[in-house]
Amino acid sequence: MQREPVTNHPLIFSLRERNPDHKRTGPLFMASNNSVYQDPFVSMCQKGKIEFILVKDIVFVKAESNYIRIHTLQGNCIMLAKTLKQVFSKLGYLGFVRVHQSYLVHPQHIQCYNKSDGTLLLHNRKEIPVSRSHRRFVSESLSAWAL
Repeated sequence: MQREPVTNHPLIFSLRERNPDHKRTGPLFMASNNSVYQDPFVSMCQKGKIEFILVKDIVFVKAESNYIRIHTLQGNCIMLAKTLKQVFSKLGYLGFVRVHQSYLVHPQHIQCYNKSDGTLLLHNRKEIPVSRSHRRFVSESLSAWAL
């Protein structure tokens, strides 16, 4: 009797993306939403190893053509061959905000929003531009969290 492969385990599922035919399609950048884990994380295949990063440690993601750079609280910068659209489809529901064609930002790391010049100042002192097309959404989103 042949055993069925375990496909619903959160770790295994997070390591491989599945298409509608349930075939492996390559490395996945995905958060685990299983209640076993206290904090959601992302996993990625890079240079022959699998790395795990807590979502709360991701400050922002910057796009560079068909690559992205993930900037973390620890000051690390991880480069992956993904588009920002692919990453946003995985992280958008976790609260990440697309503020520019080239940037996703984790709202927990925003220190200040300068409406006049359209920039976000993050806790790590990085300035992120907010495009004109996204300014209204960013302003409304941040105002909704105001006291």
